[in-house]
Amino acid sequence: MMKTFKNFFKHRETYIGIATAFAFLLIFFCVWMTAYDGVTDRVDQLKVGLVNNDTQMGNNISKNLEKNLPFKVKAYNSLTSANGDMNKRNLDMVINIPANFSSSLKENNKTEIKYFINQANSSLTKQIMSGAAKDITQTINKGVYTYKQELILSNLSTGLSTSLPSEELAQKLSKNITNVLNSLTVDPVQSSVKKTNNTEGFAATMLPLLTVLASWVGAMIMSLNLNGVSMQLKKTHGKWPIFFTRQFINIGASIILAFVTLLFMYAFDIKLNTNLFQTWVFQTLVVFSFLCLTQMFVVIFGPAGMVFNIISLSLQLVTFGVIVPKTMLSNFYQTVGSYFPATYVADGYYTVIFGGTSLSHDMSILLLMSLVTVCIAIGKVAIQPGAKFESKPLPAEKNAMVH
Repeated sequence: MMKTFKNFFKHRETYIGIATAFAFLLIFFCVWMTAYDGVTDRVDQLKVGLVNNDTQMGNNISKNLEKNLPFKVKAYNSLTSANGDMNKRNLDMVINIPANFSSSLKENNKTEIKYFINQANSSLTKQIMSGAAKDITQTINKGVYTYKQELILSNLSTGLSTSLPSEELAQKLSKNITNVLNSLTVDPVQSSVKKTNNTEGFAATMLPLLTVLASWVGAMIMSLNLNGVSMQLKKTHGKWPIFFTRQFINIGASIILAFVTLLFMYAFDIKLNTNLFQTWVFQTLVVFSFLCLTQMFVVIFGPAGMVFNIISLSLQLVTFGVIVPKTMLSNFYQTVGSYFPATYVADGYYTVIFGGTSLSHDMSILLLMSLVTVCIAIGKVAIQPGAKFESKPLPAEKNAMVH
């Protein structure tokens, strides 16, 4: 047993395995803990649209909301334009004070305020906005109730004194009416919450995270293995045929893996808000961009490039906006995230699953990133010396030489 133990540590792979496990732990702790530090302090970076269609009480309510909400509040003239911005993921929630807010309150002693919460967003953002909608309604209810109570009570004694002959009777009636007013409902304003760009099923909401994680890890391992094969083929093949063959393999693998991804979506009944062909092209670009980036690191640094791939994985998981909204990260991590494909993969899959906008923007950026990383890899291959090898004669040629 001791001899076997010693022999394990005579091989370099044992140390590499231990170092890799340590690197994973170190990288993920450092990146995740620093990226998420102070996230709750940046809740004021979330964006809310405010549409006021009520010219009476709505004006005061909207002014108070703009002043007191702990978010970036932007006023809109129409609900259509506000929802349009939310579909582009420029807003996290839209608050609408309808035109009949005041009149309904006066006539029916009840009214409602409308909230539209974008579901094509991180889980944390949706939770924050749902809680905010509840708190806003409670605050408005307190203000409306207090306002009505004070208004009625301030005029009660005067009105009764002038209409009733006895001051004592007026005071008695005033006391009874006060008790009635105090027993009135405290919640005349109801909240109407509508989940825009919604989809059914928790599994579908996790698809952006699943796709990024599975595609990146698969691309990382594939690039490492293709790089190992390339090192062996250098003995008998030129560097350019090897490199461009790798690109054909990457393209072919991307096409096939995208098709397999769509099959899995169909098997698990994931509803798509984009057409099948567009989704397939998008997923092809997702896999290809991941393969190009992971390939670039191993081409430049060899097997040591896997460390950079691990760092990239960790950075992308904290910055791509699925777990924590990008706006709640520090400026440094927001900038870093904008240079990695996972950010645009997540945005694209929010469109695929939840709808609301077009895939063209995210597809263009993924294609651009793929071309840039391939060009960098070409530059590295260009400055590498070509392998020197001698072509071995075929068996038939050997026999001819012998004779």
